Amino acid sequence: MAPRGPRVADAPPHLVFTDDEGRFQADSLASGETRVAVRARGFAPLEDMVAVDPGSRSEMDLVLSRGATLAGTVTGASRGPARGTRVVTGDWNQNLALKVFSSPDGSYKLRGLPPGEVEVFAEREGWGKASTRLTVKDRETLRWDPVLSSDLEILGRAVDESGVGIEEFRVVVQEMLGAGLRFRSGRKEKTGTGGSFRIAGASDVAYRLLIYEPLAAFPCSVLEEVRPAPGEFLVRIDRDSLSSSYLLGRVLDPTGAQVGGAKLLCSGQIFGFGADITEKEEKEEGRFQAGPLPPGRYRLEVQAEGYPSLEIGEKEVSAVRAVVDLGDLWLRFPGR
Repeated sequence: MAPRGPRVADAPPHLVFTDDEGRFQADSLASGETRVAVRARGFAPLEDMVAVDPGSRSEMDLVLSRGATLAGTVTGASRGPARGTRVVTGDWNQNLALKVFSSPDGSYKLRGLPPGEVEVFAEREGWGKASTRLTVKDRETLRWDPVLSSDLEILGRAVDESGVGIEEFRVVVQEMLGAGLRFRSGRKEKTGTGGSFRIAGASDVAYRLLIYEPLAAFPCSVLEEVRPAPGEFLVRIDRDSLSSSYLLGRVLDPTGAQVGGAKLLCSGQIFGFGADITEKEEKEEGRFQAGPLPPGRYRLEVQAEGYPSLEIGEKEVSAVRAVVDLGDLWLRFPGR
């Protein structure tokens, strides 16, 4: 970065303040693409990338915009103004988040919202939460009056393709607040008579619902942006989304000898899944069978004691009841 302005200690991440002319300098950066993030009171946060070559200096100009202003009053359901509620865009724990606390009368003002789609959430312990999504234009004033709650319900029913209720399926509920879909809670329920399920103690925020077959490692259905609402909604489970496929293979050491006791780590699009791939009766042969898995794309890795992890990469399981043979998987000697 440009050699102007005050310097700060070089411990990562670099924190640099601009001088009276808006100039800054950061030293001892690693070479390559470097992320630069800027925050200034009254302006929208800004992120950019700069290429840093070994032994050289890079210069960049960052132009901040005023952004929009969001104002409103936070209340609790039947409780009046909610003092001390934190109102946030982005991740509360990150420097680029915009965050304020509501005043004694529940009012707040959040300045510097960047243009585009913005998620805002409000939260006070013991009162509940609320969230909304706004489309922001530059330098406008918006209003949102959140009502905090924690006693709402999500009612649903899981059915098959013919409309028959599916019972004993797991329903995992994840609360989604902040940038990057920050999962802040996870609750589990089961579908009951007729496939019905009930999520109590919910707030007026977006949830993600994941539906699992009994004992399955990956969900067969994922619903985004589910909010509490009157009435019951249907989750239709397609039979082609159920777990029915397997991964086969054999693990060998660099000499060609079979390796028993290895593990195949299988990571899907939603969750990571680790399975011991060597069954007892086949342990001396180093063979494995992983599954059942639903159709999808998986990232695979083999781990065996005494050897570096073997990255297999991604494999597509594209058909129902498919058998994907990975063949012989060769480990490396440690240090090579």
